[in-house]
Amino acid sequence: MYGQALGEAYQVLSDPVQRRAYDGLGKDGVSRENMLDGTAIFTLLFGSELFEDYIGHLAVASMASTELTSENGSPEKLQDMMKVFLFIIMKAVQREREEKLARFLKDFLNQYVSGDKEGFFHHADAEAKRLTKTGQ
Repeated sequence: MYGQALGEAYQVLSDPVQRRAYDGLGKDGVSRENMLDGTAIFTLLFGSELFEDYIGHLAVASMASTELTSENGSPEKLQDMMKVFLFIIMKAVQREREEKLARFLKDFLNQYVSGDKEGFFHHADAEAKRLTKTGQ
C-alpha cells in the first residue's frame, strides 16, 4: 500500500504535465491512464540492491511508512519527502556512474601503464574511430 502511493507520487512529481495537473487540481487532476503500477515503481526505486549500500533498503521503506501513516500527512509533506528520496537516489546513481567510469578508465589506461604504449595508442585510435561512427 505504501509502495503503491510512493510509486504513484514519484510518477506524478517526475512528469511536468502531471505535476502541473496535480498542483492545479489536486489528486483528481492526475491522469492515471499511462501510470505504471506504483508498487513496481517503488520496488524499482527503493528495492534495488544497487541503492542498498547507499541508503539502506529498510530505512527508506520505514521512513515512507512513517510519513504516510502520520495523522499530519499531507500532499505537500509527501511531495517534500519524495524530493528528499529522489535526491538520495540521484546522488547514489551519480556515485555509481563515477565509480563505473573510474574503473573503465583504469582498465583503459592499464595497457599504457604496463608499458605497452604502442598497443595503447592503437586501442585508443580504434576506440576514437568507433565513437565517431556513432553519430553517423
